[in-house]
Amino acid sequence: SEVQHGSNSFSSSADSRLETLPSLGETIVLHIINVSQPITGYQIRKQFIRTTYTRLSFGTLVPMLHRLEESKFAIRVPKRPTESTSYKWSLTRDGLKELESRLALMAKILELSRR
Repeated sequence: SEVQHGSNSFSSSADSRLETLPSLGETIVLHIINVSQPITGYQIRKQFIRTTYTRLSFGTLVPMLHRLEESKFAIRVPKRPTESTSYKWSLTRDGLKELESRLALMAKILELSRR
């Protein structure tokens, strides 16, 4: 089905493609891990809030980190005996490639929006 909005029309197939676009929140988390790895979940949350001025609960962050781990984009780094946290997060090579791909997509979107 098609929906009219001004001079644009949107189809349901376009809606399904939108659902497959990467999450902005996950992209920001990948970036934070990349620039600060290895990094704890607490530090990721703190940097996310500080840079986006948006709340991020651990109830949202922890499942997101587990999805990134299941996708082989992030890995848990075991703690050192002297550290109190159970583990820290780092990007994998695939995670870095995914981040670069997402940032390129965002750059393309921003470029198109300036036209």
